[in-house]
Amino acid sequence: MERIEVKTLKELKDSLDQLLSKQFIFRGINDKDQLLPQLLRKNKNCPDKEFDLLKTFEKYYELYSSAHDCWEFLSIAQHYGLMTRLIDFSRNPYVALFFSLRFEKKSGCDYEIYAIDPKGKFIDKVEILKYSRDYDSLLGHVGFKTIEIEPDRSFSDTLRDIFKGSMSIKNINVIEPNLTNSRMLAQQGLFVFPDVLEKQPIMDFFASEATVIVIPDILRKEALEYLSKMGFDEFHLMPDLASICSEANNQALNE
Repeated sequence: MERIEVKTLKELKDSLDQLLSKQFIFRGINDKDQLLPQLLRKNKNCPDKEFDLLKTFEKYYELYSSAHDCWEFLSIAQHYGLMTRLIDFSRNPYVALFFSLRFEKKSGCDYEIYAIDPKGKFIDKVEILKYSRDYDSLLGHVGFKTIEIEPDRSFSDTLRDIFKGSMSIKNINVIEPNLTNSRMLAQQGLFVFPDVLEKQPIMDFFASEATVIVIPDILRKEALEYLSKMGFDEFHLMPDLASICSEANNQALNE
């Protein structure tokens, strides 16, 4: 892992721009726990509940939304707060910077940007063949694994077959779902997920493969002001009424 500790806003921008030019993908954190899928985070260590959660979500989700494939279904579940194996990343490092600095960090933690190369040797690109349940036979690809999907198969059962068939503990996968909502579009979002839901291999992957930019406390206010001027704030990155109110409150409190 390459660790870059910046001291000025210019050093921060230069480091982010250099990684952006290499087409890395980015996640901003202020707690190491945020490198993990929600299924593995503190007080939520329940990977064995993954498919029960998806089944429950699928039972009701068509009342509110619809998906064209199992990956879009999984992305929608993640977007609305279901605990999944997905980890949010962005193609834009300034989006990641905003989410790292958005809330004050906990004692003993740092403001950090994790950048990984989506073409790295331990990363599989998930190849998605679009399908509808009306097709006679369907194929879904995950890295080296090819799985035949029955046309009447539920999304949750399809995902169970895909994940249970994945055996490489080292691989991390990158998927780019359809941008089905304004937040995903604004955040230039994509997802990373592990083959195997185990905490230590995921942390080991980021420790060995990521470039990490560390931002000191003293830069937080200046960096947030810069991001706001550039349109990287809660209102623009999470465009809905709740975010408008939250951003208005923050501006009033910080005046």
